[in-house]
Parts: sequence; structure tokens; C-alpha cells
Amino acid sequence: MKQFKQGDFLYGIPSSEESAKYHPEGERVFIFTGHITGDGYGILIGWHDHKICKSSGWRNFMWGGDVRKATDEEVEDFMRKVMYSEPIKNY
Repeated sequence: MKQFKQGDFLYGIPSSEESAKYHPEGERVFIFTGHITGDGYGILIGWHDHKICKSSGWRNFMWGGDVRKATDEEVEDFMRKVMYSEPIKNY
């Protein structure tokens, strides 16, 4: 697995066309917790069921596919969505 640091904004790359259906283009950026397990990369704040959610624990909310660093434009779009979202619920 690639090395990223805690707090990096990552872009989740779906592992299949089926996965891409559940993770549309505008819902793939997340803030990395710094933890990597067999389940994937830890998500501090990211997308679940088309809503922005925060993790309820260090290893509870993971991206299981490959990732890359999000571009500045992707980060800006994500931040805008976070700022204008309803209160962020735990996942």
C-alpha cells in the first residue's frame, strides 16, 4: 500500500464498475485517518450512502480499494460539500 500521512485528502479509486456505481465521481474524496488495515485506508470524514459522515472509531470506516492524493480541485469541491452539508453523522 502507498504511504500517505494522517490528514491527507485522498481520492478512492473504485475496484470495479459495480463499486463505481456505489461511489459516484463526486463522492470519492475523504480525509485519511492515518490508519491502514486489511480493510483499507481509514476515513475520518468521507462519503457513505451519498451522505458525508465521520468515523465513529479508528478502524470503523475504511476505503477498501486503491487511492491517490486528491487534486486541489477535488479537495475544494469536497470542502464545499462539507461546509454546506447537514450536520455530519457518525458512520
